[in-house]
Amino acid sequence: MVIFTSIGNYIGLHIEKAQLYERVQELAVRDGLTGLYNHQEFQRLLGLEVNRAKRYSKEFSLMLIDADYFKQFNDTYGHPAGDKALKDIGDILKKNFRSVDIAARYGGEEFVVVLIETPLKQAEDVAERLRSLVASHIFHIEGKAVSLTVSIGLASFPADSDTGEGLVKTADHALYNSKKQRS
Repeated sequence: MVIFTSIGNYIGLHIEKAQLYERVQELAVRDGLTGLYNHQEFQRLLGLEVNRAKRYSKEFSLMLIDADYFKQFNDTYGHPAGDKALKDIGDILKKNFRSVDIAARYGGEEFVVVLIETPLKQAEDVAERLRSLVASHIFHIEGKAVSLTVSIGLASFPADSDTGEGLVKTADHALYNSKKQRS
C-alpha cells in the first residue's frame, strides 16, 4: 500500500510540475493583465505573418488601438480602475476578432491586431465596429458607469509597407492623425 501511495504522490508531483511548466510557457507569451499576446510575442507573430503573406502573395491589415485620454482616466479613477478598463478592452478584442487574427497588448494603453487576409477597406469597417463597441461598453468603476473611447490607426500589407516595422510605423502615424482629429 505504501508503494502505491508513493507512486501516486510521484505521479501527482509530475502532473503538477507539467501544469506549472505550461503556465510559465503561457506567461512568456501572454500579457498578464489582459491575456492577449504580449509585445514580444506580437513582434514574433507579425514577422511570421509578413513572411507568410510575402510567400503566398496575401494581404493583411494591422490595427493599432489607443485608449483615449487614458492618463486622465487613471488620474480620475486610479490605476486599479485603469487596469480593469484595459482588461475589459482586451476582453472586447478577444470576443470580437477571429481566432486567426493576432490580438496583443502593444504596451501601456495600446493594443494591436493583425487582421489576417483582410484588405484595408474591410479593416476600416472592422475598426469602425470596434470603435463603436468600445464607446458603447459600460465600464463599471467604483459603482459608476463610465465610458471610454479608442482611436485607431490602420496599415495594410503590402500597400503601406512590406515589413512589420514599417506597418507599425504607418499605423502609428495614422493613429496620431486619428487622435488629432478627435481633439
